[in-house]
Amino acid sequence: MRRGKESRRLMEDAQVLAVAGKYNKSPAQVLIRWALERGTSCLPKSANEGRIAANFQVLDWQLDPADTTTLSNLKHRERMVTGIMWLDARGPYKSVSELWNDEKEQAVGS
Repeated sequence: MRRGKESRRLMEDAQVLAVAGKYNKSPAQVLIRWALERGTSCLPKSANEGRIAANFQVLDWQLDPADTTTLSNLKHRERMVTGIMWLDARGPYKSVSELWNDEKEQAVGS
């Protein structure tokens, strides 16, 4: 997983945009709906009142199974929370790999 300037924005992905257009929804709404249908935690962030309201307009529709598959198969992967803040030499998590089994080793103080 990657994060930073080299990471392309998921909401600009052509497949996400196509699915959003099909439902006449924003890319953010489609991604929030997809996360909810997967049972994944989703923490939308916005300070814009209109976008906050739009983020709640995802409960009265569903994605077609084909669209769910399309979104699930996107190559883009990005973890917004790395978990570094939970690492402590005295605590239960001393490295990122103890939190996430798909991350490279990063120990306390790295």
